[in-house]
Amino acid sequence: MNYYTLPTELQAKFTDSFLKEMDIVQPKVIIPVSKEVEQTLQQMRKCGKLKVPIAARLKHPYHCSIRTNYDDGKRDYLDAIGKHAGPIMQDT
Repeated sequence: MNYYTLPTELQAKFTDSFLKEMDIVQPKVIIPVSKEVEQTLQQMRKCGKLKVPIAARLKHPYHCSIRTNYDDGKRDYLDAIGKHAGPIMQDT
């Protein structure tokens, strides 16, 4: 079940909990992995609830697990991580 399919009052509890977690973790950037998550994060920023920058959305991991999408998806994930967390080792 995805949080955005929950009843509205449970969605609010979920997002409030997420915001508390972000206050504790203090990430430098958040990289959304689905359109719905990206929209929720953008709305949180617009309302002033979320101060963390939001990076460009990546394709959902399920999409990247399909063999024909794997190489491109892997490259996109590694590029995003490298851009926001510094260079990482890539296997050949």
